[in-house]
Amino acid sequence: MAQTERYGNTEIFAESQVIILENIIYATVLNSDSIYEELEFDLYLPDTTIDTIEKLPLVIFVHGGSFKGGKKESYDDWCLEFAKRGYAAVTINYRVGWNKGPGCTGDPADLNKAFYRSVQDTKAAIRFLTYFNDTYHIDADNIFLGGESAGAANILHTAFADDAELNMITNSIYTILGTADSSGNNYYAPYHIKGCMNKSGGLFSDTLIKNSDNIPVISFHGTNDNIVPIDTGAIFGCYDPVFFKSIFGSEIITNALDSLGFSYEFNYYPGGDHSDIEYPKEYMIERTALFFQNILLDNSVNIRQISALEVNLNSNSIYNCGVLSSATVEVTATNGAEPYQYSMDSINWSDVNTFNVTNGAYAFYVRDKVKNVIKTMQTFSDSEIASPVLNYIDTVKICTGSSVEISYTGTSLSAAWYKNDNLILDNVGSITINEPGNYYVRTEVIEGCYKNSNSVRLDKYEKIDPLASVESYVIGCEGEDVILQAEGSFSSYLWSNGNTGSFITLNEIEQSGNYKLIAIDNYGCENVSDYISVEIIPSATISISSEELTSFCQGETITLNAAHNGEFVQWKKNGLIIPGATENSYVANKSSTYTCVATGTCGEITSNSITITEDKLPKAKISSYGIITVCPNESVTLSALPDDALTFQWYKGAHEISGATAAEHTTSKDGVYKCLMTTITTGCSKFSNLITLTNPCRIAEEIPQTVIYPNPNNGIFYFNMPASENTSIIKVIDITGKIIFSSQ
Repeated sequence: MAQTERYGNTEIFAESQVIILENIIYATVLNSDSIYEELEFDLYLPDTTIDTIEKLPLVIFVHGGSFKGGKKESYDDWCLEFAKRGYAAVTINYRVGWNKGPGCTGDPADLNKAFYRSVQDTKAAIRFLTYFNDTYHIDADNIFLGGESAGAANILHTAFADDAELNMITNSIYTILGTADSSGNNYYAPYHIKGCMNKSGGLFSDTLIKNSDNIPVISFHGTNDNIVPIDTGAIFGCYDPVFFKSIFGSEIITNALDSLGFSYEFNYYPGGDHSDIEYPKEYMIERTALFFQNILLDNSVNIRQISALEVNLNSNSIYNCGVLSSATVEVTATNGAEPYQYSMDSINWSDVNTFNVTNGAYAFYVRDKVKNVIKTMQTFSDSEIASPVLNYIDTVKICTGSSVEISYTGTSLSAAWYKNDNLILDNVGSITINEPGNYYVRTEVIEGCYKNSNSVRLDKYEKIDPLASVESYVIGCEGEDVILQAEGSFSSYLWSNGNTGSFITLNEIEQSGNYKLIAIDNYGCENVSDYISVEIIPSATISISSEELTSFCQGETITLNAAHNGEFVQWKKNGLIIPGATENSYVANKSSTYTCVATGTCGEITSNSITITEDKLPKAKISSYGIITVCPNESVTLSALPDDALTFQWYKGAHEISGATAAEHTTSKDGVYKCLMTTITTGCSKFSNLITLTNPCRIAEEIPQTVIYPNPNNGIFYFNMPASENTSIIKVIDITGKIIFSSQ
């Protein structure tokens, strides 16, 4: 079919030939309440089994609602009408909500966020639809946008504003919400916006339409719009106490397009306000379709008009025994720019507004002075002797065990039902059938005049398992897609998890479970699958750690611990397997770099590495050896090998000598001496060799009186004796002469 008929105001498909796909999820986003929200669209397009065009121009409609409300269903009528004209048409939901407040008291920054989110979402919808253009039969080179109020502002900025301009308009809100093309999904495919429909919308800057932006716009605007002014002013009419934003309406947009030589159509209605422009919906749909068709045909359009051109038909028909002999049609027009011209083919025009017709469907066209064209259709037929019409067309398919009632409409004196051209029943208005075959009814419309209805074929549908080719138990790994895909073609799908596509993708642990699919075919029969059990195995994870320091002194050890979710582990030292080291803990006693590998169903993973350093003990030596004798009033100096990297602590017996922290220690007291030497950088310590200092020349002194109690005792006793600077040796001997206690 030529584009001169398609895409304009010729409805080339009936409503019953339009496919509607509802609530398709195109993005998942954080909304104004910081809650994740799934965004959906409805798609309307001609039945792909009838339409011969593979790729269709796409029109995306965006609802209004002051960025606070609205829903995609407000453009259902538009989508249906455009699908009947041969387009693919989509109406989308997008994120709404901001602190508008009563009157003019809202938050301008919050308005910026709401506006910017709406543009992000429209761009996400375009990316999704063009990425899946084969699935939805979309021509990505011919994308049209349409919207009302907030939706119109949305699509105009989507079409004309680049990232830098959006940042300027919104005070760089991208630093909070990300770039305009970064939200909702990660799909991308090239596309071209061909044109826009702007109803009561505007742009937040009058510099956005540039010489490089050759995007035609058709606009509808009321001259008394105080929400989005037709020329320029504050959005919502708010100047005080809060000035939200300036907006430039349809008149400014049209002037910019005109100055650059771009196509436009500007419909402005005197006295029309924001919510009710006064233009009929049918008029706006027809004007928009014609405008988009001209773009597709590369025709330039430059129209400014006030109101909607309307056409009326007055016909006078002459019938003979119910058969139409002739009819005269008078065509009149109003609300256009006079004078008018008339045509039945939109090619040959004249001032004559009466036409003679016979049976058939006819188009009547009116053209006004500024070349606005409106079309209306009227059918003339022998309706009084119409054939009976069955309540089904072509083929009826029923599920096994079901039946269907077939009836007819139309005037009749009698009726007879036939199956495969054999009479089966007389004089009834309907029949219930459950056996395959071709059925029709023959009625006597007027005396002696018989008409056959259309023929309906009844087929039985054998139910199938839409997941028959899928194993009953499916194992997948976290992060890797497990796809459950239905077999065959169905009109709708409902998975047990609520998804409505022909397949579901599972890749998260939380998605493990049992899944079932109910698939509805084109005849309404349910096809229920068996349950498919899906287990998503977690990806292997591992980390190693130590509760101790990663350096230790010679002779010590460090325990390394592995935390993992694998089935088993293997420790490695310097990248090499440690034989037998397959426990969750490993005791390390050598300087090395250690890692651990965890292995599970979904592969293996290597942990972080820990490097262990073994620090050597200091060389702890005293220059003197053995036993040193010293007499009264003499002293001796004990010397450790000096080293600036060491600290020193001298001991007498098992006790520290207070303040004796130098490399040398001078003393005159007898006893056993040693030095604890510690490496400053590592903290590793080692005692030196022992030096015994004796004083045989010491003059005997009186042994202090010592009291032992209790006496006798059961093995536990106490000493009480005066303190002395000299070294004393205490020995306790039992009655058998056995030394039971000795201490110095």
